[in-house]
Amino acid sequence: MNNMSKYSDIVSDGGMDPRNQYEKERESHQMNEAAEKIKGLIDIQKQNGNYNYNEFMYGMLIGLETAYYSLLGEEGKFTERPKEWLDDNIPKDFKPEVADETYGYLLLKHKNNY
Repeated sequence: MNNMSKYSDIVSDGGMDPRNQYEKERESHQMNEAAEKIKGLIDIQKQNGNYNYNEFMYGMLIGLETAYYSLLGEEGKFTERPKEWLDDNIPKDFKPEVADETYGYLLLKHKNNY
């Protein structure tokens, strides 16, 4: 008698195949873990300066929310689109200054007094 017929007997008697139960629990656990990770990303993306910076960043938030609610099997409660984008207020000729590694190291050294 092979192992498959043993499991078939359990299922044919109206019981649940223990392998199926294990797989369902494992899959549920993995889905919950994935949802928790995505929720963490949503929390970051929802911060002022992220989702409302420009349409791309807002779209990233909506994509994360879509993935989250899909994993949960729920209807989505999506973040409302901002009335204006933060990058619309940045002057077109703005050039950000970039500190080099030496400057950053000196600031850290000064701040920590060593």
